[in-house]
Amino acid sequence: QLGRQTVKAVLLEGKEKKTVDIKEKLDTILKHIDLEIDSKGEYVGIRELRHHMGAYIKNMPNASELRCKINKIETKDELKTCLTEYFNK
Repeated sequence: QLGRQTVKAVLLEGKEKKTVDIKEKLDTILKHIDLEIDSKGEYVGIRELRHHMGAYIKNMPNASELRCKINKIETKDELKTCLTEYFNK
């Protein structure tokens, strides 16, 4: 199961710092998407990732709007594109 500990391990892999910049956060999210889809398939993986994405973007600007958009996404490519556009604004 890809849970918080897995995500935290990926996020902090080889690092001692506890804060993460935006690029690192996006890289971690994209890696999590790949791991989840590889593990569970696109249909199930996307639905489970919707929950995780809310945790990643909590307290970020326009997080509510982004969550609504993410909850309508059906494919890995759509999710990655949506998040990349958001983080690169």
